[in-house]
Amino acid sequence: MPNRFVRVEFNGFWTHATIDAFKVRAGEIVQNAIDDGARPGQSRILVVARNFPVQEKKLTRELGEFMPMYSMLAKRFAIVSSDSAIQRLQIKRLTSPDNCQIFLDEAEARTWLFAI
Repeated sequence: MPNRFVRVEFNGFWTHATIDAFKVRAGEIVQNAIDDGARPGQSRILVVARNFPVQEKKLTRELGEFMPMYSMLAKRFAIVSSDSAIQRLQIKRLTSPDNCQIFLDEAEARTWLFAI
């Protein structure tokens, strides 16, 4: 089984337009991977969100609507957050704990992603 790896950076304050554009681009990436033979549970996704401040409540809900889909496609899903407790709480609300972990260090996140 191939080790597919995607690294994404979230930065700054997002708008509804930003989320819409991200959904389109993420959908293209997922479709390209599927066209290339990817199957659910093969990929490892790393989201670096150190410079992604706490977002507006409505935007958080929008993010929450599609984040589980991407984490289901992944064998493991790691998020690197800032040291903000509020940001980590917001991230926890968006993700499933089954295959997702939150880290403060990108190297530790990568080690965890590829440990199995």
